Amino acid sequence: MMGIGRAGAILSPIVAGYALSVMTPRAMNLAVIVPLLLAALVAVALMRVTRAVEADASHAEAHPLAVAE
Repeated sequence: MMGIGRAGAILSPIVAGYALSVMTPRAMNLAVIVPLLLAALVAVALMRVTRAVEADASHAEAHPLAVAE
């Protein structure tokens, strides 16, 4: 695992220098902001779905169906 950290420490300045020479600052910001916004939207959607499933499960436990005898 230590090799991964070292590789990141070596490669990140190289990649950042290349990005600075090829991309504008606005494009670099968009390259970071767009995936972050997508991840935030997916996280919110996942939270809503999870809460809905938990609410349905707790509702079913609180009010079990009556068994006909």
